Amino acid sequence: RVFSDRLISDEDQEWFYNALNRVCHDQIREDMKTTLKPIANDSVSLEDPETLRALKFGDLLGNELTTLDRSYDEILTYHEVQRRVEMYLEEYNSISKKPMPLVMFSFAIEHVLRICRILRMPGGNALLVGVGGSGRQSLTRLASYMCSFDIFEVEITKMYNVEQWRDDLRNLIRNCGLEGKYCVFLLSDTQLRFNFMFEDLNNMLNTSEVPNLFETEDLMQAIDRLRVIAKREHREDILSQGTN
Repeated sequence: RVFSDRLISDEDQEWFYNALNRVCHDQIREDMKTTLKPIANDSVSLEDPETLRALKFGDLLGNELTTLDRSYDEILTYHEVQRRVEMYLEEYNSISKKPMPLVMFSFAIEHVLRICRILRMPGGNALLVGVGGSGRQSLTRLASYMCSFDIFEVEITKMYNVEQWRDDLRNLIRNCGLEGKYCVFLLSDTQLRFNFMFEDLNNMLNTSEVPNLFETEDLMQAIDRLRVIAKREHREDILSQGTN
């Protein structure tokens, strides 16, 4: 699922479906198409990669507060997961200043499951592609709420510059690293107006670091605070390896 989530063309999805079927047959000695038959949509051929849509995995049915505490498992009852997603949406709308009047049909729920799956992964990130108004931001906000993650956004003004951008990044990193908050850094295509934003985002995604973001004094203060946190949480591995 993690691999398939990244494939965007029909040709790639078909290749993945055939490769998965071949590996199941060669390594597990099971015919995947026969296994999928009881849960597959009758209107979809077992030769069609769309059959995989019948398989749904996630942690939404768990009662724990955060996604990291819930059990990740196969979702056998679609109506149950739809009811749970709509419950989260109702809770979100009751506390949000900007309620989202969403209709949670099957494709929307599948996208929510994918986003939640990404948020479970260390350093998980996603580029959501679609036309304006297709629900990319709304589903991200909903999935973040379901996983108990905070949304972090930047406010772009006419006077926005590289120093304000760096200040926003520093605040984001302090929230995550020093305060221990789980955050989703949400950026829309209309906010990415400057080349320096692309360069810093590229560094964050590839190396988890933005060069020269902190002054030496600020960096040392942050490291000292992290050492205290590491000792308190018995994270000797961090202390022995150093702090980046």
